[in-house]
Amino acid sequence: MSLIISIKTAEGFVMAADSRVSMHVQHKGEAPQKPLTGGISHYSDTYNKLFLAPNGAGISFCGEMAIEAGSVSFFLDRFLKEKISEQTPLVAMPSLLTEYVRSLPKIPSTIFHICGFDRDAEPAAFCFWRIVPKQEIIEDRSARQMVWDGEGDILARLFSPVSMKTPRGDNVNLPDFPLGINVFTLQDAVDFADYAVKTTIATMRFELRPKTVGGQVDILVVDREGGQWIRHKTLEEPK
Repeated sequence: MSLIISIKTAEGFVMAADSRVSMHVQHKGEAPQKPLTGGISHYSDTYNKLFLAPNGAGISFCGEMAIEAGSVSFFLDRFLKEKISEQTPLVAMPSLLTEYVRSLPKIPSTIFHICGFDRDAEPAAFCFWRIVPKQEIIEDRSARQMVWDGEGDILARLFSPVSMKTPRGDNVNLPDFPLGINVFTLQDAVDFADYAVKTTIATMRFELRPKTVGGQVDILVVDREGGQWIRHKTLEEPK
C-alpha cells in the first residue's frame, strides 16, 4: 500500500514516500487463481513513488502500483515527460493527471498528491491537491498543513489522544501534547517526514501484519523557486 506524506510550511512543501511495492504472484490457467503463498509473496524496495515535475511541482502516489501494461511509476514518469513542461501551469496539473490516468488500459486504485506554487498569482500561491483519478476526485488541500495517505494507521494512533484504564476500571486521559507544525521550518518538516515514514516501517517490523511500507525514504522539498531533492534513489552497482 505504501505511505506518502506532504507537509506545508511558511517556506514551502516537504513531500516524502517509502520505496516498497508488494505483489501477489498468482498461478496462471485454472480459475480461481490463488497466490502462491496465500498472501503477499513478493517485495521490491526500489520503487519510485515521488517525482519532481518539469514545472517544479512535486507528485507522489500510493495505493495500487501495478497495472496490466506496466507500473504506475512508469506511467507517471511518462506523463511528466510527455504532458508537462516548464511552462505548464500548476493549476492545470490535477485535471491533466486525472485525464491521463483514466486513459490507461486499467484505471488503478491510486491516490496522488500534487504540491507546488502557482507563480501566476501575486504573491505565488501555495497549491496542494489530493487526487483519486478512478473516482474522479480532485480535492484542494491547500489549507491543510499535513496530509498523509496509504498505511497511515500507525501515525494516526501515534498522534491521537490516548487513555489508560486503571486497576479500578477508570479511564485516565494521558497528556496530549500537540505537534508544533504551525512553526515548522523546512528542516523541521524534512526531519518529521523522515521520522513519520521510518517510524511506520519500524513499527510494522514488530506487528503481525504485511510489511507494506519499507525501503529508502525519498524526500523532496518544493519552494517558490522549484524543487530540491533531499534524498532520492539512484541506480547503483549491485551489492
